Amino acid sequence: SGVYLFAPEFIAIWIGVEYVLDEMTLLILVSSLYIALSRSTVDAFIAAYGLYDDVWAPIIEAVINISLSIVLGYFFGLHGVLLGVLISQVLVILCWKPVWLFSNGFNISLRSYIWMYVKHIIVGIFAWVISLYFYNLLKIDEVSLQSLFFNVISSCGILFIMLSIGIFIINHKVIDR
Repeated sequence: SGVYLFAPEFIAIWIGVEYVLDEMTLLILVSSLYIALSRSTVDAFIAAYGLYDDVWAPIIEAVINISLSIVLGYFFGLHGVLLGVLISQVLVILCWKPVWLFSNGFNISLRSYIWMYVKHIIVGIFAWVISLYFYNLLKIDEVSLQSLFFNVISSCGILFIMLSIGIFIINHKVIDR
């Protein structure tokens, strides 16, 4: 949520308001960034188990990415190109890679991964909603480096606290009871 909330303000301060991305472009880019940052756990386990047989996944991802980017880009412009990238990431990185890991590495049901991921997404959404509330409550509308700093500290601090509490609860099985 920090990138989504503060990228426009940072860009406005850095190079000017005329370079601020529209909301949809920013949302797609932040979603793609989330997937890129969260993929390392599954990739690390795949590497640790030596599951290098899946050489087709990057090729399939590239084909889906290019195909959808061309088709969706034709109809929706930049949003379509970015959606092509995002859809290919969702299908291969978020869907296929965990299936590959759980069926060939862990040899356990994928259901446990999905349930864990859903719980973390719920905590993340809850923390994001709380941080958005406090961001709108405390934000300084002035476009300056000082206001950006204050807005980041207040919103991200609240987000960090909410995520920490949520993950603590998940890891101590309070939600499962």
